[in-house]
Amino acid sequence: ANMLQVLHMGLHVCQLMGYGQINDGLNLITHHSARTLNLQDYGIAAGNSANLIILPAENGFDALRRQVPVRYSVRGGKVIASTQPAQTTVYLEQPEAIDYKR
Repeated sequence: ANMLQVLHMGLHVCQLMGYGQINDGLNLITHHSARTLNLQDYGIAAGNSANLIILPAENGFDALRRQVPVRYSVRGGKVIASTQPAQTTVYLEQPEAIDYKR
């Protein structure tokens, strides 16, 4: 499981559904975990190790709400994995592609 899935379950179990609580949870699995692991070069800045994931979401709340898959995984500044976005189509009166963003 990735940490977004763990956070998603933890927020529901603890009934933490406010925007502030969700943002605190996102900080817990990003900034605070890096500090706990004593990662000195964490964050986006020149000279840092460039280990990161890229999510197809507008913000952290959107990523958590839609449980988006990791689009790119980057280690040492190089893409080491990528996932192609899924295409969902609903067939009602007319076929319609949806992205769950609205």
